[in-house]
Parts: sequence; C-alpha cells; structure tokens
Amino acid sequence: MQLTQANNISVEGIGKIRVVRTHRGKYLRLQVDREAGVKMTVPDRVSMKEAEKWLEGKKPWLRKKIGEIRRQQASQTVFLPGNRYFTRAHFLLLEPWGGRGMQFRIRGRTAVLNFPENADPASGTVQQIARRSMVRMLRKEACEYLPERLGFLARKHGFSYRKVSIRENRTRWGSCSGKDHISLNLHLMRLPDHLIDYVLIHELVHTVHRNHGPLFWAELDRLTGGARKLDRELKKYPIGYF
Repeated sequence: MQLTQANNISVEGIGKIRVVRTHRGKYLRLQVDREAGVKMTVPDRVSMKEAEKWLEGKKPWLRKKIGEIRRQQASQTVFLPGNRYFTRAHFLLLEPWGGRGMQFRIRGRTAVLNFPENADPASGTVQQIARRSMVRMLRKEACEYLPERLGFLARKHGFSYRKVSIRENRTRWGSCSGKDHISLNLHLMRLPDHLIDYVLIHELVHTVHRNHGPLFWAELDRLTGGARKLDRELKKYPIGYF
C-alpha cells in the first residue's frame, strides 16, 4: 500500500483508491463505482495510518466487488445495427447516416439512433450514446408508470408520502427520506412487474419503519408474502447494467 498523492492510495492488486477527507462523517467508508473507481472517505479525526490499517482488512471485500463489476462490464450489451433493443414500451435501432455527429429520435414505439456511416458502431463513443439513448427511453417510461403505480400501492395498503422523484442511480433501486420523499430508480423499468411492486412497497414501508429492523421486515413480508425471497431475486438484477 503506497501513498501516491495527497488524495490517492495505490493498493497492490486493486489499483488506485481516491481518499476524501471529511469533517462531517464519523466512520470510514468505501465506495466502488464502475466509472469513478474506488473511493475511501476518511473522517478528520482518523489518521491515515489508521485508515490504511482499516483498508487492509477490507481488501477481500474490495476484490470481490471489483470482480463483480468487471464481470458485469464484460456481459454488457453491445449495441449494433440490424438488431432491436427493447424496453417495455419502445425499441431502439442503430442506423448509419450521412449526417454529422449522432442523432436520436423517438417516434411512437420506435427509437432511432443515427451515427456517422464512417464510424465504428462498436466504438466507445457510439456505445456510450446508445446507452444514454436507452436511459432516455427508460426515463420516459418510468415517469409515466412509476408515480402512478406508487400512488396505487400507497392507497391500497394505507401509506402516504409527500413526494416522488425519478432518477438514475447506480447503487439503489429506491430510497425514502426522513421527510417521506421517495426516490425511484428509472432502471426499475427493466424489472418484472412483481419486483417493481416489491421495491415500491419496500419504500412505502420505510415511511413507517425507517430502518431495516425486525418490524420493517415483518410488515414488508406481510404485504408481499415473501419479502426475503423477493429480495434475493432482486439481487440477481444488476443496477444500471444492460
């Protein structure tokens, strides 16, 4: 383990870890993001020597998480012309054109991404825009479906909340704030119906039970008829990968 810069640590077998100092938090934290890499948050009261010792014990967990991300990246869809890529309500086509740059449009159920005819469709640039196009389609569908479905389930089960928002999140399917503001991940639209409902009910239960204690799980299980089983099924779906 070697300190390479004031804000970076190089760890053998893992690579660079970005170190962020904070005066707010009380605990050391690790975050692994497929694009941003690994970040360790270190409270001001914790010395770097203590942080490095703590990090040493987290190496097995880090290697596991990084391995999972690499496997997911290897299995990502490669968007190519001639194929249709489906969401619930739309499908995406990639088509070469003689224009400059790339153009995306939605007409009815069909979404078309035009890319320069001299560009390699498998290149990083085209693939990145194709994924953004899929996200735009998912966002449109999520905004149309999820708030209405959440309201229906809230009325059915006797819950209330103040606000719902739709976002793209790489780590959570949903969240509920202490003010009963529910945030839902647009990637929920990639899940089967029963798992979408499970996540929505999960967040609604948080308006009553703020943590994941026994009372929370008992209520969630009562409403879903098998919360732990559904939770295990949900974990099989990677967030943000398609």
